[in-house]
Order: sequence, then C-alpha cells, then structure tokens
Amino acid sequence: FIVRFWTFFTYQFLHAGFFHLFSNMLIFLFAGRIFREFLGDAKLLATYIIGGVCGGLMFILAMQIFPLFRESTPVLVGASASVMAVLVATGTLLPNYNIRMLFIGDVKLIYIVVFLALIDILSLASSNAGGHFAHLGGAIWGFTYIRALNNGSDLAKWFTTSLNWSTDQFRHKPKPNVKVRYSTDKVVTTAPQPKRSRVSQEEVDSILDKIAQSGYDSLNQHEKDVLFRASKEH
Repeated sequence: FIVRFWTFFTYQFLHAGFFHLFSNMLIFLFAGRIFREFLGDAKLLATYIIGGVCGGLMFILAMQIFPLFRESTPVLVGASASVMAVLVATGTLLPNYNIRMLFIGDVKLIYIVVFLALIDILSLASSNAGGHFAHLGGAIWGFTYIRALNNGSDLAKWFTTSLNWSTDQFRHKPKPNVKVRYSTDKVVTTAPQPKRSRVSQEEVDSILDKIAQSGYDSLNQHEKDVLFRASKEH
C-alpha cells in the first residue's frame, strides 16, 4: 500500500466474485438512496470514497498490530468498507428511519446498522479478519463524519469542494440569456430571473434534528422542499 498508494482507491472497485459485488451494490443501493435524498450526491461520494480509504488504513493497521492475521487475509479487495461507511452514516443521520423488512415489519435503521456492525466485530476471529477490520474502519468514518456534520463541521469539505471544481471544468456553461431587440425608438432587453436564495446549513441541520427525533413523516411540505433543494445544491 505504501509503495502503491493508489491502491487505497482502486481496491474499492475490485471484488472477489459476483456475489461479493452483488451484495455490496444491493446494500449501497438501499442506503445510498436514503443518504442522497437528505445530503446529496457530493457528500454520498465523499462518504463512499473516504470510507474505503479508512477501511484500507484500518486493514494495514490491524495487520501490523496483529501479525497472526497476515496469513488469513493477505489481500484486501471490494467495496465493503465503502458501503459500510455509507450505511453507518445513514443510520447515524436517521436512526429512527423505518425500514419495511420482509416477514418482520418495520425496523428502525439504527437496529440494522448495529446488527451488521456486531457481525463484523464477532467475525474478527474468522479467516477473513482483515476484511472485517476494513469494514469497521469504514463504519468509524461514516459515524464520525455525520456526527461532525451535526456539530457544524464538514470533515469532507475538501473532497466535495474539489469534486465540484472538477465537474465545473467539464460542465457546459450556457451563454447569458439576454436578448436585445431593436426598434425605431426603444430597446427591449430580457434577462433571466434571479435564482432562489441558497438553503442555509443551519436550516438543514434544524430539519435533520427534527427527523432524528420524530421521523421523516413529521416534516411539513415546506421542510421537505428545503431538503430537496439542499440536496440539489450539494
């Protein structure tokens, strides 16, 4: 990893088999759709990529501290740490979000997150100990990131700022929508209407706090519209 530093990123996009890929993408689809509805695409990508990097760091740290595990998990591949970061982040953001489970009924999202995290902890003695350490590394990032956001600190701002700058370089910038018509004695100009003011972070935080306490269904239409606009802006 130290010599080939790029593998901190590339390992996230390789998988050991079809089921490994399928299960990761299924969980990512489930958690990612909820996450992006409230925080947008940029923060979702930041959680995913940085969560994978944290998983790689945890894997290396575990292999150095516990040499016994080196032979059990010689390599690390897969998006599991990244997906775990997104899942835990979503559960931390919306712990009381209800998920309809087949044969069980409604289950709060936080219970699903805790259950999967416990499986990883109990599996540290298995033959794939390194992989489970990586999952926990991603989980720690997801939890820490959302807690920091709730306290007004965006730990991934550098990532989302860089991402927005990069996408702006490739985005087509339309010409100003200004038309000038000449007549015998006057000029008529039309200009685009001013955009709505941006949603403040304080307003979003207040709505997220309300969701955490009373659930998404407690929001009125205005608050839902504010969240939707905030997700588009970010």
